[in-house]
Amino acid sequence: MKEVINETSKRPRIPSEVRKQCLEAFMKGYGYKKAATLTGVNQSTVREYGRRFRSGDISWANRGPRRGQPK
Repeated sequence: MKEVINETSKRPRIPSEVRKQCLEAFMKGYGYKKAATLTGVNQSTVREYGRRFRSGDISWANRGPRRGQPK
């Protein structure tokens, strides 16, 4: 039987300053490719941010560090 380990992702969270730069790029009308190039964030991540932005959700831009991580 396979054991399930309940832990959070080991991937580092994208800093809030960078997420806010993505938001500013979207507000200027840039697409996800241009925003990814400007910020250095993976295109897939920025594309997801763009989808959320177009739906009216900007909560992704204001998140803090993951629980249990220093601020």
